[in-house]
Parts: sequence; structure tokens; C-alpha cells
Amino acid sequence: MILEIVLEILSPTIITERRSLRGFLKTLDYIPASTLRGAILSELYRNGIVGDDFLKSEREKPSVIASYAYPVTSGGEKCYPSHPFMYKCKVCGQYENYLGKIIEELERDEKLKELTDITCRNGHMALENLYSKHYPSEAGKVPASRFICTGVNKRRGSSETGMLYEYEAITPGRKFWTTLAIPDKIEKYIDGLEIRIGRGISRGFGISKIIKSKVISLREVAMRIEEALTHDRYLVLFGSSPLVSCHEKFYTPYPSEIDLSNIAAISALGEKGKLVIKTVYGKADFHIGGWDMHRNAEKVPVKFATRPGAIVVAEYDGTPSALAALSLLGTVERLGDTLITGVNMLHPARSHPIFTLGGK
Repeated sequence: MILEIVLEILSPTIITERRSLRGFLKTLDYIPASTLRGAILSELYRNGIVGDDFLKSEREKPSVIASYAYPVTSGGEKCYPSHPFMYKCKVCGQYENYLGKIIEELERDEKLKELTDITCRNGHMALENLYSKHYPSEAGKVPASRFICTGVNKRRGSSETGMLYEYEAITPGRKFWTTLAIPDKIEKYIDGLEIRIGRGISRGFGISKIIKSKVISLREVAMRIEEALTHDRYLVLFGSSPLVSCHEKFYTPYPSEIDLSNIAAISALGEKGKLVIKTVYGKADFHIGGWDMHRNAEKVPVKFATRPGAIVVAEYDGTPSALAALSLLGTVERLGDTLITGVNMLHPARSHPIFTLGGK
């Protein structure tokens, strides 16, 4: 079963970009897929809903797969990572989405002409590229609070010299949305589930609650994709997640080929398909890391994945249903002993909401 869920932050949540000498600073404006997946599995285990055998099987054949979680605006609108052909005017603030102007060239495998003389609808040429930033931008800047704490000497019961720590945390009230694939037998426990995300959970940080969930119909997604397919030589896809291809001891910033028949979650649906990637428009500087709860050790980091929002041109042979499954499940990657989920979620661009957002 695949759900779309909305998560509300209930207590300050420490999910940061980097660790400094004094603490964890610069909050992320999204929740990593691995962080969210781990938090949900931990809470299900803590509540006795799943056991050791289930967690062991999840390390081998994951059935719980979360996407990256992006902000929800105060008006309830979902945010998406912008692609490389989205711009914002620095003069009047207008948004411009140029993907609709070039998508036919990409589908015909024509060499993309350099985008020159780009202007907003008011004729201004001072445009900021929004690649990987959130659209709508109202939720792009996630509000943060800063905390300064001191270490305590347990023997003396007073502050410890030289142990001053600083944290930046997402403030309570912020909402995020994500998709979640989960076994049918567990679905009834998801709505209303309180989970703990990020660092400092033993001190009350990171409490969140799933406040809304709805079932996503794979058939309806496949129908929208089928209606949008143009049957040109190439298919243009939007990456809502990071892109990466992992092997035993190395990785590349994106996969050159995806055989959907080899993806357990998709092949179980009886679907087949194959993507051969020709071109990727994006930037390979995205970091994927985290903590392995089973081994109690830091995961092997990926430092050069392709940022979310990339535009991919590929040849595709398969069914719309297989593409629909890929867009919601992505692929499962392994780098040594490290399991990576929530990556390579590719949507046919014409059927994704980002295709028309901010357009002229």
C-alpha cells in the first residue's frame, strides 16, 4: 500500500546540514527519506507493532519506503524541488517555468539550445535560477530556533568548562508531506502515529505526528502518466528525489540504466520496464548519509548524488504502471553494507504538477 502523509513538527527538531565545533547548525528545509523511514520503523518497533524478524527482513528486502519529505505551505499547498529551468525575477518576483518551452526539443533528442535572453513576463532579465529550491517559495525557508546548552559535570552538579553546545532546530508547527509505501497489515497504525526525528530525542527534541494520510491509487497515477506520454523517441522525467547509482564499493551521481523488473517492490506488482538514461540536467553535489541503527554506526556517506529536481532524458520500454511505481517507490541502492532508499524517484515530467507550476 502506498500512502501520502502529512507530518506536523510538535517539538523543536534538529535536522541540520552540518556539524560545527560547537554543535549542529543550519537546518535542512526537507526531511531525508532515510531519517523518516528509520523514525517510523523505530516507533512501530517501540510500540510492539513489528518485531525483530520484521526489522531484519527490512534490511534485506525493504517494504517500508519513504520519499523525501518537503514542506507544506500555510495554505496547505505541497512544495516540490524546482528543476533547473525554473527562475524567479529579482526585480518583480515573478516565477518563470521554461520546461514547457524546451520539452519537445528534449523529447526529440535535439541538442538543447543555450537559453539566452530569458526574461520574466514583465521583460526583466535579472533572473535567479531556482534549481533544487522549493516551489512555492513561501515554504522554502523553514523557520528555525537556536538553542545553547552546557554540559553538566555529574559529580559536581554544575556546568562543565568548555562544554558549550549550540543547536538550530525546526520550530514546532511546520508541516511536511511525503509518500510512504508500507505493508497493508501496518497501514492502520500510521495515521496519528507520533515519531521522533533527528538528534536530541532523549531531551524532548524531534517529536512529530502524522496528522493526515490517504491512499494513493497506483492505477490512477498510471492513467495520468499514460495520458501524458507523447510516444516520441525520448521520455523526459522529473526527479523528485536525489539520483544515485550504488555498487559494492563505489557509486555514480545517477544511474545509466534502471531495469524496473529487478526492483522487488515493482516486480511484485507484475510490472516490467526499462529506462536507459541519456542526459541529466542537474548538479551532483547532494549529500546522503545518516546513522545505521542496527550497526550503531554512521552510514557510508554519498557525497556526490544528483540534487532533487533534476530533469532526465531517457529511452523507456515498458508499461505506464511500471513508471508509476518507480515514481512512488524509486530504487533500493546498496553501498557496501549501507542500504539507501527513497532515491531515483522519477516521474514523467508532463504528468507531474511541477510541469505547469510557475509557467507563463
